[in-house]
Formats: sequence, C-alpha cells, structure tokens
Amino acid sequence: MLFSRRNFCLLLVMCLILIFSTGITFAALPDLSSPLEPRFYEGAVDKIIAFMKERDKEIQALKVELQEIISKTTNEQEKRVLSDALDFFQALTIKYMKLQSQLKAPVGIVFKVPSIGSPPYTLDTFCELCDLMGKIKKELSENEPKIRLYESDLSTIEDDLKSLLSDYIVLKRATPPKPEAYLRLGQIYSQQVKYAIYQLKLVRAKKIVDEATKLRANLRDLLKTVFNGLKITNDDIAKAKEAYQKFSSQMNKQLELLGKQAVALNKKIIPYEVKLNKTLAKIKTTKRGDSNFPILQARKTYYEALIETSQLKLENVNQQKFRWKLKSLRAQFRYDWISSYAETKGSKSVKAFLREWYSMLDDIRNLEEALKQQLVDIRSREFELMRKLTAISDKRSLSTDPALLRALSAAHSKLKEANNAIDDLFVMVSKNRELASSLERKVSLVLDLIRKRAGLAANVEAWSRRNLTKTWEDIKAVLYYPLLTIGDSAITLSSILKVILLLTIGIYLLRKGRKKLNNILIKKTQLAPGTIGSVTTLIYYSFLVLVVLIALSTAGINMNQLSIILGGLGVGIGFGLQTIANNFISGLILLIDRSIKVGDFVQLEEG
Repeated sequence: MLFSRRNFCLLLVMCLILIFSTGITFAALPDLSSPLEPRFYEGAVDKIIAFMKERDKEIQALKVELQEIISKTTNEQEKRVLSDALDFFQALTIKYMKLQSQLKAPVGIVFKVPSIGSPPYTLDTFCELCDLMGKIKKELSENEPKIRLYESDLSTIEDDLKSLLSDYIVLKRATPPKPEAYLRLGQIYSQQVKYAIYQLKLVRAKKIVDEATKLRANLRDLLKTVFNGLKITNDDIAKAKEAYQKFSSQMNKQLELLGKQAVALNKKIIPYEVKLNKTLAKIKTTKRGDSNFPILQARKTYYEALIETSQLKLENVNQQKFRWKLKSLRAQFRYDWISSYAETKGSKSVKAFLREWYSMLDDIRNLEEALKQQLVDIRSREFELMRKLTAISDKRSLSTDPALLRALSAAHSKLKEANNAIDDLFVMVSKNRELASSLERKVSLVLDLIRKRAGLAANVEAWSRRNLTKTWEDIKAVLYYPLLTIGDSAITLSSILKVILLLTIGIYLLRKGRKKLNNILIKKTQLAPGTIGSVTTLIYYSFLVLVVLIALSTAGINMNQLSIILGGLGVGIGFGLQTIANNFISGLILLIDRSIKVGDFVQLEEG
C-alpha cells in the first residue's frame, strides 16, 4: 500500500514538473481601447515628453518580461515570435528620439521681409527681395507635395493600427495569452510613434505652406512696387557686363579643360571594351563546369566595372560643363534684364528681351525636368551596382580557390570605385538641378514683372511670338512625323495632305477645262457631239494621270520605288477588279474608234 502511495506521489510530482516545465507564465498585457495615441502629438511639448517617459517605463518592464520568458521557453516557434516582439520594443528607443527631435524642431518659416526704405530703390534691394521670393517658392514646392504624402501615409498607418488592434484584442483574451499578443503590442506601439512623427511633420508642412503663401502674396506687391520704382545706374550695368564677360572667359577656359578630360576618359573606355569583348568570347567557348568559368565571369564584372566607372566620370565631366553654362546664363540674364530695363544704348529692346528669354525659360524648365529624371536613373543604376557588389561579396566568402579570390577581389574593388563615382555624379546632378530651379524662379519672376510694366503691345507681341511659335513647332512635329516608309521616301501626314490638296485643285481645274473645251469645240467646229465628248474625255483622263504623277512627285514620293509597288499591287488587284478594268478600257476603245455614237440604237442578243 505504501509502495503504491509513494509511486502515486512520485507520479504526481513528475506530472506537475512536466506541466510547469513546458508551460510559460505570461504577464498581464495592457488594455488598449483605441488604435491611435493622441498624447504623442497633441498638447504641450512637456506633457508629450512626460507621457513618452511613462510609456518608456512600461516598455522597459515588458522587455524584461520578454527576455525572461524567452530564456524559459523551449518551443522554437514561440521563441522566434517573442524575439521579434522584443526587437520591436527595443527599436522604440530610436523612434522616441526621432519623435523628440520633431517636437523640438521649429514650426513655420523663419524668413522676414527686409525694410525697403523709400524710392528710388536700389538694384541690391530688388535682388534681395528676389532671393527671398525664390526661397519662399522653394519652400512651397517642397512642402506642398509633402502634405499629400503625409496625409496618405497617415491614412495607411491608421488602417494598419486598426487591424493590429483587432488581432491584439483576440490574442490577449486567450488563456493564457498567446505569444503573438506581445508581437502585436510591439507593432502597435511602434506604429503609434510612427503615426505621431508623421502627424507632427504634417502640421509643420501645413504651417510652412500657410505662412509661405501669405508671405508670397505680400512680397509680390512689394516686388512690384520696388520694381516700378527701381533706379539702375550706369555703374550697375557696367558691373553686370564686366561680371558676365569675366565669367564667360573663365567658362571657356574651364570648358576647354573639361573637354580634354572627356577625351582622356573616352580613350580609356576603348581598350576596356576590347578586353571585355575578348573575355565574353572566352566565356562563350568555356563550359560552365570548367574551373576557369567563374574566373572569367569575375573578369567580365571587373571590365564592366571599369567601363562603368569611366562612363560615370565622363557624365560627371558633362555635368560640370552644364554647371558652368548655367552660371554663365545666370550672369547673362542679370546683364540683359537690367540693361533692357534701363534702356541703355545698344541694349535689347523690351520686346526682343521678352521674346528671347521666354524661349530660354522653356529650355531651362526642360533642363530641370531632364535633371530630375536623371536623378531617378542614377538611383536605379546605383541599386544595380549594389546588387553586383553583394553578389561578389557572397562569392568571395564562399570561394577557396586563390585565383578566383584574386579575380573576385579585383572586381569588388572596381565596383566600389564605380559606386563612389555614381555618388559623386548624384551630388553633381543634384547641385545642377538646384541651380536650374533657382535660375528658373529668378527668370520667371523678372520676366513677369517686366511684362506687366512693358504695356499691352509688347505683352501681346511677346505672348503671340512665344505661344504661336511653340504651337507651330508642335504642329510641324505632327505633320512631319513618318507614318510609313516606301524605300527611301518617308510618308508623312504633310505629304498626304499635299497629295490631297494638289489632286483636289487639279481635278477641279480639269473639270472646268473640260467643260470649257467642250463648249469651244461645239461653237467652233462642226464635229458631232459624240466626237466632242470622246475627245474631251480622252484629254481629261490623260491630264488626270499627269496630275496624279505631279502630285505624288511634289509630295516627295520617289516615283521609281512607287511604280514597283503599284505594279505589284496592280497585278494583285487586277484579278479582283478584272471586270471593272475591262469595262473601263472597252469604253476608251469605243470613244476612240467611234463604232457606237450618241444617238445610235443598240440591240442586244437577249432582245
């Protein structure tokens, strides 16, 4: 009996040990009623920081609990889930730092309109106001898209939080709570801080846009007042001219040096391409299982990286050329507009100035868009380079062949050089885009002020020349777009319209001439009406063929090539239109031999 009780007690103890060794005791998780936490972004900064500290204490306690639970659990899946949850809680420290920096960041813009004094106003005062207007426009162009982006992000985060909260409530109610509840809680806390950061950014962007819009409206009136009361001295014009000429001279020297660098880089690329082609030829003749195949692949990457680096440096040189030209254009614009404004001897008239610089403004805007697209392309190329670098690094870590390691190391080194070159190019293109944007804002502003001051006649002429010229260029692009090609001749909408116009005029004149000739022959000759009809009809069709040939030739269509095509088409179409062709030719024969005349009676076999 004692033996059985002892066995029973031992069995009971073992069962309890087994139960408690496999189970996990989860701490009480916090109750959440709302997906959003307004205390992170609403109210005074001190209160927000106090709440952050309170939440941080809760998170520190949860981290300790999680570490203890992870150390006790033996279930690998649960351990992974809890480890992921711990990562979210640990990452919150960095997010809180970002949130604090957003709370401390200044709200609104810090620009102030300078005092302008009384008229006449100086050129420096006007330029200072122009620079301020440029900064305001830049703030608006940067922050208006941000508002739309932040609102979209906030909506997405809020939807995610609602879904996470729904999952968290279900997981927390389980007995005991599931490990996934910790993961959902970490995700909710993380997303709540992220939502608060974007909410603060949205408030700041809206504040900047609101203040900048009001300041821009006030500054426009102020600029108009200063511009109309501006006094440009001969000294101002002389300084602007001297600066433009000096800069043009420097630019020419720099462009010459940059041209030499471009030539040197092009010379480097040629032997690299030759070696790459030889390597590619060897790869084609080498089997994949051959030990030399991966070495050849590494050499291929090496030469590709050399070529890519040289091409990136060449693009950088071209961007430096662009930069010098943009700076020269800026100096030229300053001289042109102040000399035109002052109407000095030898300066451009207001009409000529507006016409020239409105055209230049379109070019500057097109350049800005091209630079923007180039930045996107550079990022794509950079991503591809990073992919190659990662692949080479992985191969190096797995390889033990000394020859292959040397080839991979060389390729890795050149890929890093290419990566540095693409970073330099990105910086240069970004600078050029900013310079083009700044110049566009300045030119647009001054042209608008000069246009309003110039009067109705100059405005109408400048507008018509600018818009009608652009419209005509667009029309020409459509008219002369090649629709199809016949040999060396391109068929365009313009050539088709020419053929239609010439045929219309030709047929109209032929019909008028035929009618006139018919009347003359009736009055002047004793020919029968049937004979006159035959003569005029034959002449009409003869000249009609001539008109068609002239129309096609005038439209720029090569008649030799067209005759070959028409001959081939004639054979094919002839089988289908054989009856019509026979009837037409028979009619012509009847007109010529006059076997049947007008007034004759024809009796058919059918009666």
